Amino acid sequence: MLPQLGAALLGPDPVLDPSPFPESYREVDAADIPPFLILHGSNDSDVPVRHGLALYDVLLRLGVDATLLIHGDADHGSPRFHGGPALAATTAFVHRTPPIPAI
Repeated sequence: MLPQLGAALLGPDPVLDPSPFPESYREVDAADIPPFLILHGSNDSDVPVRHGLALYDVLLRLGVDATLLIHGDADHGSPRFHGGPALAATTAFVHRTPPIPAI
């Protein structure tokens, strides 16, 4: 039900068919993109894991500092992200990432 509702509200999947969204694109200087930590569950029923993989791939191609952790058998918002490898990845990311200056 939810995927159909999302498609009805948002249109086609922008990863698979980005053509409806050209007005949202803009040239971005990769130096302006902050580091990313992407935590994704392999069984995410809200956001397909391929979206996290696609984001990670684009960030790496742009030379952006990006870390990806795919948590096996975790769904969207799973408590598995509250500890273990996810907490360790988050802690490491916070300790190595400088604060982003306020605008």
